[in-house]
Amino acid sequence: MISQLLTRYRSLRRDGAAEPPRYRGYMPRSFSPLHAVVEPAAQDEREKSHVGQ
Repeated sequence: MISQLLTRYRSLRRDGAAEPPRYRGYMPRSFSPLHAVVEPAAQDEREKSHVGQ
């Protein structure tokens, strides 16, 4: 799932202006909140992504 997100949203990155993620609770994978920024796709890329759906 993570690799699909990174492939589809190549500009996905952590939001440097937001508070940093931190451990919450006792689960090792419980980082939250994890703020992210995604740049909008260009118009032609959005049209291609809807073809065949």
